[in-house]
Amino acid sequence: MITSITEVTRAKADAYVQQMCKHFAHKADVTHVKDAQVIRFGFGTGELRAVGGRIVLSAHAKDRPQLERIETVLGSHLERFAFRERLIVTWPQS
Repeated sequence: MITSITEVTRAKADAYVQQMCKHFAHKADVTHVKDAQVIRFGFGTGELRAVGGRIVLSAHAKDRPQLERIETVLGSHLERFAFRERLIVTWPQS
């Protein structure tokens, strides 16, 4: 299993995490585990945390192509939900 983590700073971090989880609950298994919302897709897992004014996104998958797919799904959805703020999600390159 490989992992990728990124953070974005937003005043409404908690609201964005809730909005994303509500959206994904129609398509995937979404559960609350400790301080994170965990989204299980058929190709990997995403975790979302609202920590103060930050959104912490974690992607977990068995290989690099699936990890990139999780990164794309999480990042693109957050960017769409925060379109008024012109948010751009970037992931570290490994």
